[in-house]
Amino acid sequence: MLKLREQGLRSIDTNTPGRLYFAEWSCPPGGENDPSTWHQANPALGHTIDFQTLQDESQTPDRSSFLRASLNLWISSSQSWISPGLWDKLQVAAIPEGGVLAVDSSIDEQQYCAIRAVLQPDGKIGTTVAFVVDTLAEAWEQIEALYPTIETLALTPALHDLAPMDFARKKMTVGYKELLTNTAVVRSMMTEGRLVHTGEKMLSEHINRSVGVRTQQGFVLSSQKSPGPITLARCTIWAAALAFRPKWKNKPAMATGG
Repeated sequence: MLKLREQGLRSIDTNTPGRLYFAEWSCPPGGENDPSTWHQANPALGHTIDFQTLQDESQTPDRSSFLRASLNLWISSSQSWISPGLWDKLQVAAIPEGGVLAVDSSIDEQQYCAIRAVLQPDGKIGTTVAFVVDTLAEAWEQIEALYPTIETLALTPALHDLAPMDFARKKMTVGYKELLTNTAVVRSMMTEGRLVHTGEKMLSEHINRSVGVRTQQGFVLSSQKSPGPITLARCTIWAAALAFRPKWKNKPAMATGG
């Protein structure tokens, strides 16, 4: 069911009609702490259930039970790495071209996702879903189309080794080490409003469902602890961190001879 839901979200994000019909009643990602959205998960509100009952249920010690039974959320974000509702406040209409393209595959390698991040003139990092495709061949095609405008192509180790030679000049490897180094940094950027996004629903799902864990090395997103795929969230961290990294600027040198 989660895979069918992700298929539907991808169709919404790309505005591509398909044969899949999937309907549900639930509040939007991050809306579990916003009572004004609870009616979206309860079409019978005012008939077989009242708002006071929902408020009472929201106070139950079993938070996951409230999210599942009262708000019809497929994914519990009660342990999310960011505070509920934060991601929704960071949406913008569009971001500039270029920047960093981070590409990753799902755990079962049935989906290939990419996030593009760019440092904007206002100093904020803008992020957007570059593509979500089902095959590696499609991923290379999408990368090839974006390659002329990007500065860096960040690939996971497996993809880095398989990448066509045409991408050699801009490609680099990212993985768990970079995720461990930058998860806390990117979360701080979100909290401070220095990271924005273009509002794709699938990205919002991956960001809000991601669960962070503390290790001896630091704070990092955990695919094992997160209740669903977080591929786009990982790509967001890699791309945003690289886009935010200071760039070396070569100054022209002058020499004189006597």
